[in-house]
Amino acid sequence: MFNPNLYKCLNAEQLVKLLRELVIAETATFGGDLAGISVTQYITIPDGGEDGLVQWEHDLPKGMADTFIPHKFTLFQCKASDKTNWKSEVLDAKGNVKARVKEVLESGGFYVAFTTNPAMDVKQNSDKSVSDILQGLKDGGLDAKLLQKIKDENRVKFITTNQIDTWTQKYPSLYYQIAHILGAPSQILFTPFDLWHQKMHSLGDLTLIYDDTTHQRKAKQDQVVNLLAEGGASIRIEGDPGVGKSRFVYEVINSQDALKVLTLYFDRPNIDDLRRFVHQVNTSKKRAIIILDNTDSDIHRSIEQEVATSEGRLSLVSIGSYKEGVRFENHIELSPDKDLVYKLLLQFKFTEKEAEELCDEIDGYPLIASWLNNAETVNKIKTGAGFKHDFPQRLLEARCSEEHTAEHKKVMKALSSFYAINTSEKSKQLDWIYQNLLKGMPSSSFEKILDELKKVGITTQVGDYLMVKPRPISLFFCQLWWEDYARNVDIIKEYFTESDMPDELSASMCRQLEKLEYFSKGKELFAKFCGAGSPFVRAEVLFTDWGSRLFRSIANIAPESVAEVYHNALHELTLDEVKSINGSVRRNIVWMLEELYWHKDTFKQSVEMGYLLAECENESWSNNATGNLIGKFYLQLSGTVTSLIDRIEMMKSLIENAHTDERKEIVISVLGACLHNGTFSRSGTRHDSSEDYTPSTWEEIFTYWDFALTELSKIIAKADSGSNLQKNGLDELFRRVHSLISSNYPIDNIYKTFEFLVDKVPNVVPQINQTVRNIGKRDFKEAYDALSKLINKKTSSIEDEITLLVKEPPLHNMKKVKGEYVDISTLEAEAFAEKLHKQNESLEPYAKLLISGELRQGYSFAKKYASKTTEDELKQLVNVLLDLCSSMPENDINIDFLGGLVSTMRKDGMDVNYVLDFFQHTRKEISTTYTLLALMQEVRKDDLIRVFDMIKELDMSLDYLVNYSYGSRLKDYDCDHLIELCTSIIEIKPEKVAYVLKFASFAFGKRESEAIASLLIDMLFHEDILTSLHSCKRDLKSHIYTTTLQKILAENNDLETKVSNLCQSLILFALAKSPSTEGIDYDFDKKDLVSEIINTLFESPYKETVWNIIAEACLDLQKDEGPYNHLYFVLGHNMDGHPRFGSLSDKIPQEILLKFLEQKGLEAAKMLAWALPAIKLNDEGVYDWHPVIYEMFIWYGNDDIVQRLLQSNMHSFSSVGSRAPYYERYIAPLKKLLKAKDGEVVKWAKQQIVWFKEEIQRSEKEDAHRKAGISIY
Repeated sequence: MFNPNLYKCLNAEQLVKLLRELVIAETATFGGDLAGISVTQYITIPDGGEDGLVQWEHDLPKGMADTFIPHKFTLFQCKASDKTNWKSEVLDAKGNVKARVKEVLESGGFYVAFTTNPAMDVKQNSDKSVSDILQGLKDGGLDAKLLQKIKDENRVKFITTNQIDTWTQKYPSLYYQIAHILGAPSQILFTPFDLWHQKMHSLGDLTLIYDDTTHQRKAKQDQVVNLLAEGGASIRIEGDPGVGKSRFVYEVINSQDALKVLTLYFDRPNIDDLRRFVHQVNTSKKRAIIILDNTDSDIHRSIEQEVATSEGRLSLVSIGSYKEGVRFENHIELSPDKDLVYKLLLQFKFTEKEAEELCDEIDGYPLIASWLNNAETVNKIKTGAGFKHDFPQRLLEARCSEEHTAEHKKVMKALSSFYAINTSEKSKQLDWIYQNLLKGMPSSSFEKILDELKKVGITTQVGDYLMVKPRPISLFFCQLWWEDYARNVDIIKEYFTESDMPDELSASMCRQLEKLEYFSKGKELFAKFCGAGSPFVRAEVLFTDWGSRLFRSIANIAPESVAEVYHNALHELTLDEVKSINGSVRRNIVWMLEELYWHKDTFKQSVEMGYLLAECENESWSNNATGNLIGKFYLQLSGTVTSLIDRIEMMKSLIENAHTDERKEIVISVLGACLHNGTFSRSGTRHDSSEDYTPSTWEEIFTYWDFALTELSKIIAKADSGSNLQKNGLDELFRRVHSLISSNYPIDNIYKTFEFLVDKVPNVVPQINQTVRNIGKRDFKEAYDALSKLINKKTSSIEDEITLLVKEPPLHNMKKVKGEYVDISTLEAEAFAEKLHKQNESLEPYAKLLISGELRQGYSFAKKYASKTTEDELKQLVNVLLDLCSSMPENDINIDFLGGLVSTMRKDGMDVNYVLDFFQHTRKEISTTYTLLALMQEVRKDDLIRVFDMIKELDMSLDYLVNYSYGSRLKDYDCDHLIELCTSIIEIKPEKVAYVLKFASFAFGKRESEAIASLLIDMLFHEDILTSLHSCKRDLKSHIYTTTLQKILAENNDLETKVSNLCQSLILFALAKSPSTEGIDYDFDKKDLVSEIINTLFESPYKETVWNIIAEACLDLQKDEGPYNHLYFVLGHNMDGHPRFGSLSDKIPQEILLKFLEQKGLEAAKMLAWALPAIKLNDEGVYDWHPVIYEMFIWYGNDDIVQRLLQSNMHSFSSVGSRAPYYERYIAPLKKLLKAKDGEVVKWAKQQIVWFKEEIQRSEKEDAHRKAGISIY
């Protein structure tokens, strides 16, 4: 307790503030209504007798004594003076009772005088002051009866210094805050919340940069609030410096008034003083929340012990950095989030790109954000003055408190010259670095320095790899290393070629090297690499794996020098030598060119190199030398800053040097890229696409297109007629026309180009016609009309019209007419047929044209022409065509036109045998869907054998009927006729039963009858159904068959025999070998087919029948390892605890499986060990053993084969990303087996736990490698 006289040190403002904090603390502690509290903050304003007021609708909260707040309606009056006239305190200037005092007392409330006058602690003095107040109330005119009641109920009270001291001691933060104000020296070890609040408030509204969502922050804050509310908790908050740990705790406390008055904040406390102080608080039986900032885990442990003895009165929150291997019961880790750091950096007025780069560089070092938020720093960044030197130094200071020695810096330079260093036992990388880069340094010094660098966070271990972090520090020392050694290229050559530097380490050095563009000295530093006389500038270096990788790295830093070296070297080689550059060497050069294309000064040389490599192309992927070269001439996303005008000059050079067809083909592709104006794609250059050159005006673009159109037309015209070069050139040009027109490119220019081509290129009119029609009359009427005039002017013969309208009209040329879409090409072909009829034109002169090549509208044109022709004329034309067919190679014949003619002949009474004879005569199998449909409608059953024997690809023809508009016509077919048709096809071609099933399912639609059901059953259980399904498309197997089977099984209860036979067939089918294999056929399509059917059967009412057959087969085959393993392969098993096709997981009731296990014993256990999922989610959402597997293993887990099979099951899984979560699922189930009675089971479980834990560690290590970008080596 303090000396009461010391309270006289509190001035009036401090006293009112103390009252306010005490009333709030008392109310919050007992759950009162904080909204009902009013304590003034302005003591100079007339208060009407009120410094503080409590006005609640409810009675005093449960547990709150009336010592300090005596009533739900209490008025407080503060007085720090020892000369107070209490009588006058309740009266206004006119001598009346103050309005607020009168209101409270008339409502049954209390008047409480809150004073620091030590004299009032004497009862005689306080009683006299109460009497003075009552007299004042009487003199002020208060009702006598009310006055007597106030006196009887003791509703005028005093809270004096002793009571204030007692009240304050309940709340340590307030108590020690007063101690601080009163100057009690032993009590100022800490900062009370009020002063901590002022400190945090002075920092401003800092942006918190931990975690990634407000929801996550709120969840962590709520966790702390709940623990502190319970009392007795010890909480550890950890994270990197600057991440916002102190702010996090402050916000938690500041959000809860009940916690503020209990809080004692310590910053870097002395452990001995702290321990004594906390013990003192504990023995005084006070409640308190101890906040320890900037403390390590040892201090936390020490104070945690004291908190544990406080019976819940004390709580501890310590704040510090993460220490590996140290964990706490209540542990909260705050991790910097890149997105939030990025947003913070944007607030510092960096551009988005600058923010992204800096975000990567300060990842894990949020304290640097404070330095970045500095006007001088921002100015340095904007001007580039010294920032790239200062930034690494700041990062270094953030991690190191002591100056490093020369040896430290030497080690840091050596380590920093590599992106990552493999330190695993089998790797010798660290040994190589020590032996070659740190010669003369004692090994003990090297190991000591490595340990020190790790402790301060300069190096970090990522799985098997050691890395210098963060990147700016790493690159800073890497630059220093290269400054020391790059001037002596012989040393570098020795490292790469003559020493035993591991390949992975050399790749790591190159990867680090290419990032040195960060510093401005790069060009000067590496110019010597590429200078005359350098041992690197030789073919035996440039075209090796390590040499090309090294120069690919330097290309980022010194592009002009690298371009000069490789340009000279490549052009000294023969074409055969260039073509022989392959593998990683070619990849390195192509990727190097990506960088060189970007720069305007190296664009010409890089294009010439790309041109040469493209001419000698030996790679097939899209980003090969050819693909990358072509992409550099796009309008957008070109991956270069070179302007269109400069690119035109470059293309002139390419065209001038296009002496071979190979080079001309490349030029055609480049010119096509110039004309491209649709969707653009860009290969993986490191430069941001927003920095690519973008044309500023349409005039610039049109000039570019003018050049490309003109030069492309010239190449086409000069090419040999009908050559691939000419064809490719025309294709490239015509496919660009639509986008040119849509971009308002002048029609006259396109017209002149087409006119030039018509004059120079034979038979080009049909292609121009198709191009024009594809433009579309509605969308681009002006262009369509103008270009159509050209076509009409150049098209004069019937042969041309046949080519344009029948053979090669536009595809998908649809138009909406009266609400329905019609094919314009079909209408035009039919109109042409009518035109020929009116002109009495015979088609016999054009028979060869109509029986060969593409005939897109051949059928519709033939039908319309035949409808206008007499029977004799039609027969004569057909005979002419048939004669031509007999003299032509079979593969050159197209019977679409001929089939159209024949399909109309039956309506005029022609015998259908004539149709069949026609197909036999042409030696062609039926392939025309339209003709097939006509035959199906008219042919008698007796003739079906002849028809279907000649059907080419029956499965395709039936698919056509189903998938196109003709499927709707099938609904009008007579049901009996369809059944007869399907039955006949199956009899004739049983191997096509699956296709007939698909056809039937569409043909019958929703129609149902006993005859249809009988047909479907016959097909579903047909003896050839499995082989037929196996030859079908996947969608037919998985959807049509299983869906139909499921429906039939659900509707029929008399199919057990058929189901049994099907199961037997499935097993035999699974084990059968294909004709092309000698042994069992491991066919994944077969596996999926069998699995899907078994899965369907397991869901049917016949599941037990199916199970018994499958199980018996498995048991029989276990004696023969080959077929047994294959059946295992075909049936599949459950992986990851989720059902898969063919798994026996949840399809068969557990009681059936347990019964099977009981009856068949060990042999059943061997089967179930692989056939069931080992684990599955239980009702609580936790992975546990599959119940049957657990029972099986308890009974038979001591058998070696059962152990091996279950182990194989557990170790087989599908994985994307980390494997650790999968492995972790098995730890708890395996620990459950440790309680088994059988020692062999326990032994096996222990072995598996060890294996899974090792795999978890290995997987986590691989995950860390991937995250750090190391897995690319």
